Amino acid sequence: MNRKLTAIAIITAAVLTNAAFTVLGQVFNYPDVLKEPNRVVLERFHQHQGSVSFWFTVLALSAALFAPIAIGVGKLRSDRHMKVAVPIGIAAAVVQVIGLSRWPLLVPGFASDAVNGSAATAAAAADHFHTASTILGTVIGETLGYLLTAAWTLLVVRSLGARFSGRVFAGLGTISAAMIFVGVFSPLDIGAIDTINFGGYVLWSIWLICFAVVLLRRRAVPVGTTSARCSQTFHQRCWTFGNSRFRPLRDLHDQQESCSDNDVNRMTLYNSLFFGTRAVHLLCSWRKKSASTARLHSNISSEPASPADHTSAS
Repeated sequence: MNRKLTAIAIITAAVLTNAAFTVLGQVFNYPDVLKEPNRVVLERFHQHQGSVSFWFTVLALSAALFAPIAIGVGKLRSDRHMKVAVPIGIAAAVVQVIGLSRWPLLVPGFASDAVNGSAATAAAAADHFHTASTILGTVIGETLGYLLTAAWTLLVVRSLGARFSGRVFAGLGTISAAMIFVGVFSPLDIGAIDTINFGGYVLWSIWLICFAVVLLRRRAVPVGTTSARCSQTFHQRCWTFGNSRFRPLRDLHDQQESCSDNDVNRMTLYNSLFFGTRAVHLLCSWRKKSASTARLHSNISSEPASPADHTSAS
C-alpha cells in the first residue's frame, strides 16, 4: 500500500469504529450493557439483533483494516522498531476481529435459546455466552487487543519520531497508547480503568486522523529550503485566542511553497487536532445524552403501575 491508500484506510477505520461504537451505545447501551447479568444482555441483544449484529460486524471490519494499515505504515521506515511494529499491528487486528466476531456469529444462537428455550436451555445459553465473552472477548479481544494496539502505537511513534510531524504528534500517540494499555487491567473491575481506557481510544482516534492527514498532505521539500516565513505564519495565525476560540490556519495550501517539510506537517497536525477535537466533543456529548435517555427509559419501564392506573384500566 502506498501512502495515499494507507491514509484512506486509517481514516476509514477510525470513522467506522467511532460510528459503530456510537450507534451501539444508542441501540444496545454498549459497553455498559456488559455489566448486566448474562440473561439480561442476551434478552437486549435479541430485541435489536439485526442492528446490533450489523454494527458489530462493522466494528470487526474496521479492526481488520489495521492489518493492511500496519503493512502500509511499515513502509514509511525500515528501522528495527518499524520491523517489529508490522507483525504486532497485524496481530492486533487479528485478535480484535476474533473478539468482535462472536457477536454476529455466536451470540444470536445464545440469545435465541435464552429467550425461546426452556429454563434449562436458557441457563445453558447464558453459561455459554459467559464462556465466550470471557475467552474471546475479555482475554483475546480486549486484553491482547489493548496490549498489542498500545505496543504498535509506541513502536510507530518511536520509529517515526518527533521529526515526522512534530512533538505534539509523538506526544499524543504516546499518551493515548499508555491510556489504552491501562485497559489490560480492566478485569480488576476498577471503575477508573474503563474511563481511562475510553479516553485513550478517543485520543488515539484523533492521533490516527492526524496521522492520515499528514500522510495525505506531506510533500517533499528541497533540502535547505528556508522556513522563516512559514514559522512566522504558523505562530501568528495557527493559534488565535480572540474571543477564547482556537482558529485553524486557513491558508495552509498557500503557505506550503515556503515551508519546510516539518513546518507543513506541524500546521497540518494542528489543523487536524482542531477539527478532530471538535468531532470528538460532539461524539462524547451525543453518547452522554444517549446514555441519559436510555437510563430514563429504563427507569420509566421499570416503575410499577400506580393504583390510579389500575382503576382507569378497569
